[in-house]
Amino acid sequence: MLEAYRRAIRKLRMRDYTRKEMGTWLHRQPGLSVEDVEGLLSELEEKGYINDNLYMQQKIEKMQFSLSGKGNIRRTLINKGISAEVDEALSGLDDEEERLRALKMAEKLMATIKDKSRKMKKQTIVQKLVSLGFDSDIARSTSERLNFEEEDDSEALNKTIAKAIRTYSRKL
Repeated sequence: MLEAYRRAIRKLRMRDYTRKEMGTWLHRQPGLSVEDVEGLLSELEEKGYINDNLYMQQKIEKMQFSLSGKGNIRRTLINKGISAEVDEALSGLDDEEERLRALKMAEKLMATIKDKSRKMKKQTIVQKLVSLGFDSDIARSTSERLNFEEEDDSEALNKTIAKAIRTYSRKL
């Protein structure tokens, strides 16, 4: 059991883990009973090596910095084994900040979407924002705020038509 404790400490030096993640890892270690694992987890928590609340706060900050939406943050934390306090912590986040993060992400996405009409670009951006965990209302309002005015749809439509002709001419 002492060796398992030392291995757990070495593992925790590399990065932070939640109680669930460390418990899963400890259960895979040979020679440890369920009681031993629970005892090790309790000791690691008492000494401050495992702290789910601190982990949650740091993960929320990191994911906000990387422009993730509340839905994606919630999903990630629940998968890590933190479910009780997630909704409470996320309710404290500002909706205006969420909108700003969505706008920043949409501007990044806008640069990657080419050869599509304005309507298709907006739809694509909404879909990608929703998949990144942003609320669908925020995603729609963000796509409406983007400026596509200087772009010409005729070139994108001509390319789409040419592609369709190539695709369907082979089938016939």
